[in-house]
Amino acid sequence: MFDFVFTYWEIAVFLMFPMAFISFFVCHIFFSSRQYVFLIACLFLNFNIYCDHEKTPSEVPFHVGEKLEYKIFWTGIPVGTCVVEVKGVSEINGKKCWHFVLNAKTNAFADVFYKVREHSESFTAFDLSRSYLYEAEQLEKGKIKKVRLIFDWDRKQLKYIKNGKDRGWKDILENSFDVLGMFYALRSQKLKDKKEISFRVSDQKTSVETKMKITNGKKIKFKAKKYKTYLCIPDMKSVRGVFKKSDDAELKMWVSQNDIKIPLKISSKVVVGRFTATLVAFKKKKK
Repeated sequence: MFDFVFTYWEIAVFLMFPMAFISFFVCHIFFSSRQYVFLIACLFLNFNIYCDHEKTPSEVPFHVGEKLEYKIFWTGIPVGTCVVEVKGVSEINGKKCWHFVLNAKTNAFADVFYKVREHSESFTAFDLSRSYLYEAEQLEKGKIKKVRLIFDWDRKQLKYIKNGKDRGWKDILENSFDVLGMFYALRSQKLKDKKEISFRVSDQKTSVETKMKITNGKKIKFKAKKYKTYLCIPDMKSVRGVFKKSDDAELKMWVSQNDIKIPLKISSKVVVGRFTATLVAFKKKKK
């Protein structure tokens, strides 16, 4: 449980800068194409990750039915939740793939200032080598935005469709992911004894390669147990989004050092304050 003591200045900042809150959700992660928080960016940045090799189903640390629920805080204030889950196994153009789903929303308190609802789905290669399709429906400022990203690996391009309107094709780096697929691809990486892993980051306008430093992190408590973690810190200089507005922007993610490699906590420093996503519930798989 958290105990909060706020000054009038802190309350004023929240009231004056509601966009600081939104930036976290719209910049998704998580691992989204307008995303994180690297979250996972993971859980939340607009970027794609490049896997060093393909994964067989026996190597992945998750199963159909797994569900992770995060509580989101801004400068200590609870402002929303985010749930990511492995919905099932599907096919896209005859290709077997994982079906991942993310649902994020602000709570009743934050809704007063800036209501956000997001539902996104990723269809990622079953060997976690690339993404095939990403779809999202986002409610912000009372307006609904629908996004569809189609990955064409013969052309090595991505088709961007916004609210049903074709915005054309964009070049992308080889074997890249949408942000939600990236979230799970990251978990499939072998982090032990690694000091750094590479990412290929892109959205509908930009495609770059960046790196993430890996070190031993602090122990994070989940439920009644404390877990050893890896601390993952991506290079934010080449990543677009809210972080571009701040020279000292940073993103940190603590991933459990066990076989399932769960992101237990994500912290993102933005223009005003800091966002933190903390794991509050974990469901392994359907029985």
